[in-house]
Amino acid sequence: MRTSHFILNSSPRWPMVPAGNSLPIQPASPERPSDRVRQTQRRMWPTARPAVPGLDYYAGWRIGESRDIDYLDYFESDGGNFTLAVGDLVAGNAGGEGSGGTSEPALLLSSLHAMVRSLDAGRQEYPGEPVSHSLGSLVDAIHQLFYEAALEGSYATLFLARYDPVERRLDYCNAGHEAPLLLRKSAGRRRTILLESGGPVIGVLRRSAYHQTSLRLQPGDILAAYTAGVAESRNRLGEEWGYGRLVGAIEAASDLPARDMVEGVLEEADAFGAAARRANDMTLWLGRLDEALTTNAPLEAETAEHVEPAALAA
Repeated sequence: MRTSHFILNSSPRWPMVPAGNSLPIQPASPERPSDRVRQTQRRMWPTARPAVPGLDYYAGWRIGESRDIDYLDYFESDGGNFTLAVGDLVAGNAGGEGSGGTSEPALLLSSLHAMVRSLDAGRQEYPGEPVSHSLGSLVDAIHQLFYEAALEGSYATLFLARYDPVERRLDYCNAGHEAPLLLRKSAGRRRTILLESGGPVIGVLRRSAYHQTSLRLQPGDILAAYTAGVAESRNRLGEEWGYGRLVGAIEAASDLPARDMVEGVLEEADAFGAAARRANDMTLWLGRLDEALTTNAPLEAETAEHVEPAALAA
């Protein structure tokens, strides 16, 4: 039997700054499993941000009423890379209790967070085998662990990305998650690229295949990673806010700092559904590359799809 050795980043190269996230607060009761899930969610939320050279980024979160749970994490990986993870978690026994009085969703969220953190840079070392840096291999390892740990009916979507600020290379694997948006300036306007490639959701099939896609970011690029609740926010008439409005809100705020962009977009989504109860959590991470960076020839993503904003309209 082979033994896995997982290496964490023990020598951070970048300064850390407070995350500055204004997280939603609600009264908590230890008797309600849903409150324990929210407490776990808040503990998992990053409290500090690595100061990534040339990248301005920020994240925001809104609480919903459904049993689905949003997951977000980011941190510096070994080698001076930046890792971003975004996902939606669905627990098959969402209303039940797990071991120690902790609800199943809270256990799964903690497990997913630990898996991503401990396996973080894709550096899985096995005796007699080469080191793998593929995010596809990393997501496959997470999938296998999650599949064994989760109850029947539980699964998670996961977008996992690694950014090298020196090469400006973005490697990513999308396991059934809402496709993040890459907004890139071209001929005086922004075109939208969907980061869809990767594989199925984790935790459902015993055997699944995952692969990594790579591209090189360009100065001025805006990357938006979000959960389903953002675009699926509904008003009292049942109308969805939709991807078209999401892209439009990002474009309208594209000259603002990342923090103002995130808060502005979420405020627009909130205003759209103000008269309705928020069904799902909303999580949004936005990052923009400094336009002053030197331009290099881009690496073409293998399967990244260019989509006109009009095609994203709800």
